[in-house]
Amino acid sequence: QRLFISITVFGKSSLRILTRAGAKKGDVVFVSGSLGGAAAGLYLLKQMKRKAVKNFPALCGRYLKPKPQLALGKLLSTFPGVHSLIDISDGLSSELWHLAESSRIGLVVYENRLPTHFEMEKISRVSKAVKLDWVLSGGEDYELLGTCAFSQWKRLEQEARRRRLPMSLIGEVVQGPSKVLLTRKNGKVVPLKPQGWNHLRGSERD
Repeated sequence: QRLFISITVFGKSSLRILTRAGAKKGDVVFVSGSLGGAAAGLYLLKQMKRKAVKNFPALCGRYLKPKPQLALGKLLSTFPGVHSLIDISDGLSSELWHLAESSRIGLVVYENRLPTHFEMEKISRVSKAVKLDWVLSGGEDYELLGTCAFSQWKRLEQEARRRRLPMSLIGEVVQGPSKVLLTRKNGKVVPLKPQGWNHLRGSERD
C-alpha cells in the first residue's frame, strides 16, 4: 500500500569538496540567507490556504519553491579558509550537531545573530517562541551552514555581498567534546538539542 523511492547519485566534481568534518577551533560559524521561512510558509498554507500565497508570497515561496544555494556553494569551494559545510534541510539545530559530531568540536551560536525572513514579522498571531522554533528546527530552508577561519571571514563576506549572496556570522567553534550551545538574547547560555526532521522516524527529534 506504500511506495518507497530511493535515489543515489554518483559523479565527479572539479570543485573542492567541503564536508561536515572539517570545522576547526577558532572558526566562525556562518549561514546563508534567512532561516525559518519554509516552516512559516507551511504554517500559513495550513492556516490560510490560498490566501496565504497572496498575503505572504515570499514565505510560501520558501516552502513551495525552494532554491538551493548553488552559486554560493561554488564560491565557498574556492576559499581555502572555509573548512566545513552542510545544507540546512532538516533544521539548523540538527545540522549544527552534525557539524559538531563529525568535526569533534563544540559550537556556540547567538540567538540575536540568527537571520530571519522579513515577512515573519508580519505574522502577529504567532508567539516569539514558535518563530524561534521555526528558525532553529523548522527545516527545508535549503540554506548553507559552515565554518570559516576568522582571518578569512571578512573577505568571504565582502565577496558574497558583491555577488548578492547574503551570509551571516552566527557563532564560533570552540574546543570539544562535541556540543552545541545557544546564547540567548538575555546572555544566558543553554544547550541546544538536535531537533528537526528525523529521516528514520519521519518526525521531529525529541
